Amino acid sequence: MPIIGTFGAGSSKGYGQGMGGPAFGITALGGDSIVTTATTKAHIFTGDGTFTVSKLGTDPTFGSVVEYFVVAGGGGVGDGHAQGAGGGGGGYRTNGAYNFPVTIQGYPITVGAGGPVRSNTPPSNSSGGNSVFSTITSAGGGGGGNFPYGTANSNGAAGGSGGGAQTFGTGGAGNTPSQSPSQGNGGGNGAGPPGKGHSGGGGGSTSAGTAANSSVGGDAGAGTASDITGSQVYYSLGGYGGATERPAGSAAPGRTTDVGVANSGQGGQNIQAGGSGVVVLRYRIA
Repeated sequence: MPIIGTFGAGSSKGYGQGMGGPAFGITALGGDSIVTTATTKAHIFTGDGTFTVSKLGTDPTFGSVVEYFVVAGGGGVGDGHAQGAGGGGGGYRTNGAYNFPVTIQGYPITVGAGGPVRSNTPPSNSSGGNSVFSTITSAGGGGGGNFPYGTANSNGAAGGSGGGAQTFGTGGAGNTPSQSPSQGNGGGNGAGPPGKGHSGGGGGSTSAGTAANSSVGGDAGAGTASDITGSQVYYSLGGYGGATERPAGSAAPGRTTDVGVANSGQGGQNIQAGGSGVVVLRYRIA
């Protein structure tokens, strides 16, 4: 059963060198919470802070390495109305193994904020913010496209995953800037006609957002499940594209209750900003 403690980034409660003794023994401070199991410790940053390493272990495999999990802020929905295009999920980057070397020093951590709902008067950027640990940067999700139709503003923005497009627009590219493995996927195109427009879905870390058609807005790109914080959560989902012809009083499908850190804008009448990102650093203690 994970042990979860909540401490300030500069707290002295860094859990020492861990249960595994000097061989594993990374000693570190930082994070808004720390999850400890019998064999691992994870520092979870939900806001900016510093991961401070003060001691390394002697184990040749695990004594000086961490697993990183860096998720950027999601893109906000385009427009504050029912035709809003879904934002792209925040960039998703992890090594998935204990192989990133650390040294005795402080590592500044940046956690990307979610993008705002995009304004069209004047047009504004609604992309999410980048999350950063050391040399690892995950790009914020692209904001959804907005009115006026058929202009550059109706295109989804590129990002970790691309935002969906407003009517006649083109979905934003994912994995921008390019990383290997990919940090995300593209957003879907919009569809006409004006006045009854339908918007594309934002891309997610696992799949692209789909295009709108003459009947419905585009579907959201899928995110990635992880239990690195102690419970399974879906990260870096895209937002659904909106459509003016949904029944009165109904909402476009949303990602508001089942995803933890949502990292997506919500299209349609679920008008939402993007979800904020997270950075997790985990290492072996036994």
